[in-house]
Amino acid sequence: MDKVVKTYLVILIAKPAVSLTPGMVLHLSLPLEGGETEYVTLQELKESIDDSSFPVGLKFKAEVTAKSIDEAIGKAQKLSDGIASFVTLVTGIGTPIVKPILCYEITDNKSEREFLQFFDDPPVNALSRKKIPEEKMTYLIKKYYEITNLSLAQRVARAIRWYRFGVGSFDLFDRFSSFWIGLEALNEPLQTRLNVDKDQIKCPKCGFEWTPFPTISGVRKFIDCYVQNGSEVYKRMHSLRISIMHSTEPLTNLQANIKVACEEAGNALLSAVQFLLNIPPPWISHKELLSNAIPFRLALKGMLVSDSLEDLMPENGEDAHFKVTYKVDTVQEINGKTEVPFKAECKLIAGSRVSAKIFSARIYGEGSVTFSISPQK
Repeated sequence: MDKVVKTYLVILIAKPAVSLTPGMVLHLSLPLEGGETEYVTLQELKESIDDSSFPVGLKFKAEVTAKSIDEAIGKAQKLSDGIASFVTLVTGIGTPIVKPILCYEITDNKSEREFLQFFDDPPVNALSRKKIPEEKMTYLIKKYYEITNLSLAQRVARAIRWYRFGVGSFDLFDRFSSFWIGLEALNEPLQTRLNVDKDQIKCPKCGFEWTPFPTISGVRKFIDCYVQNGSEVYKRMHSLRISIMHSTEPLTNLQANIKVACEEAGNALLSAVQFLLNIPPPWISHKELLSNAIPFRLALKGMLVSDSLEDLMPENGEDAHFKVTYKVDTVQEINGKTEVPFKAECKLIAGSRVSAKIFSARIYGEGSVTFSISPQK
């Protein structure tokens, strides 16, 4: 049985970003497939210190229809992120990832409304995600500085930068493209090291051979020789590279393969770097990559109860929300993992006739974190 479609208001922010004309509010109507229209309002995001306020970014308010609150947040994030791309287009300023901060149901004639609120400041938001293998890192650095060929050193350094850029990319298509460009930076020294020529074409009439365009025979040879199932991996990666960089297929058709392709391309680039540094196998590889673009965020899910939608708003005109304060207990290191016990006190900021029920707490973010909650009165 299909779920009932409901209407939600999703509030998202992007900061630091750009500012609007003071007092300006942009109202955008976005036509979607199937004849639907979604509405997004764009306004200035301000922060205050003492008695002064100043612009720090943008606030998006998206009114969307969905069958669940999670679907609504995903839909609003996609719409707002698209608008953020247009902001970059007209300003030349890189707009950061648009993050949801609050979502609640605004369907007419209801007294109980779903809500989900995110908090960027839980005590776990900046926890380190991994331990550095110190010996491996110092060995890699040592091998890099042993390079005597300046051109090779520059190409390896460029490839390492592309690897770092790719890992730091939240979008998987950007990540794959970065890894591929990194591999291309190593093509020439791979051709030399593997003793492979550039791909040439022979004229069928006169027999003249020439290279019509730059080729990546070195990358292809390395993957074929040093990556498990290399021939299939290369064909898969090369086909995806053409589809992405030449837009021969819609990105929606490529979603199923992009995650695996990122892992394959990233590890191929990492292996090629180590190969050119004269490091013998087995080489460092990574199964899971974390961009670190999104810290851990706490979220509270529950229900707002009011006689009408208008009753939800507090007197200051803000949207109904919780204000949370934290108190951290003793932090412990147990079996190599960090435990951060803390208490969170939640205060509802809403109209005087509004009550709330909290059903659950969640942790969002890249990587893994174990989270448990013990409600207290």
